[in-house]
Parts: sequence; C-alpha cells; structure tokens
Amino acid sequence: MREVTRRILERGGHYVEESASPARALEMLRAGRFELLLTDVVMPQMNGKELADQARQIEPDLTVLFLSGYAGGILAGHGIGDESLFFLRKPFQARDLLERVRALVERRRGR
Repeated sequence: MREVTRRILERGGHYVEESASPARALEMLRAGRFELLLTDVVMPQMNGKELADQARQIEPDLTVLFLSGYAGGILAGHGIGDESLFFLRKPFQARDLLERVRALVERRRGR
C-alpha cells in the first residue's frame, strides 16, 4: 500500500520520501522539512497518533493525514476521528488521495 500511495502522489506532482517504519520517519523529519506526513493509524512499533505526536515535537506545524481501513471504534481508541479532514479511509481512489493532499497542503500554505 505504501508503494502504491507513493506512486499516486508522485504522478500527481508531489515529492515523496517514503519510510518503512515510524522510527525512520522521525529520523527523516529531523533531517529535513516536510509539509505533510501520511501515516497509517495501526502500525507495529507505534500507532499513527503516537508518530504524529512525536513528529510534531520535531516539526510543530506539521500537517498529518491519517490513513486506515479500520472502523470508527478502533480509530477512536487511537484518538483519531474518522470524519476529519485529516483522515482518509482505505481503500481510497487515487483522485480522493490527491484531492485530500492538495487541500491539506493548500490549507497549510494559507490558501
């Protein structure tokens, strides 16, 4: 899924750096500036909310888009609302991902 998401975003004109683990994502954030973090909600090692919290300690204004195929109850248990602009349910269509990413990047840039 990570590779498919990367390809969709790159074809949509976005620059993407991909990480196979939350720890690596945090290393990447320490090394550079990013406009958006896409993370799954349920992952090994730490969940997406924990990753987002740690990422925002590095980059306080970082926008995070959570992805998940799980239902609302599991998401709420991770502190994430599934009706949010900052959430996209899997499986998703390429255009839905691109529209959501565009909206979040524009929101971040104040457009």
